Amino acid sequence: STNAESPPLQCMLTGHWVNDLGSNMIIVAVNRKGDFASSYHTVKTATTNKIHLSTLQGSQ
Repeated sequence: STNAESPPLQCMLTGHWVNDLGSNMIIVAVNRKGDFASSYHTVKTATTNKIHLSTLQGSQ
């Protein structure tokens, strides 16, 4: 529990992650409201098409 004087704790979302398959996610900045924009690049595909960078948006 938290008291009225201290804000709830938030996760530190900024960073660079690589999963077991080698796909990458990067979160550069989170604003004061907890909103963030980032990118995700997968290395796996079921086709021979070029893999494109995906943008992500979210909020904590």
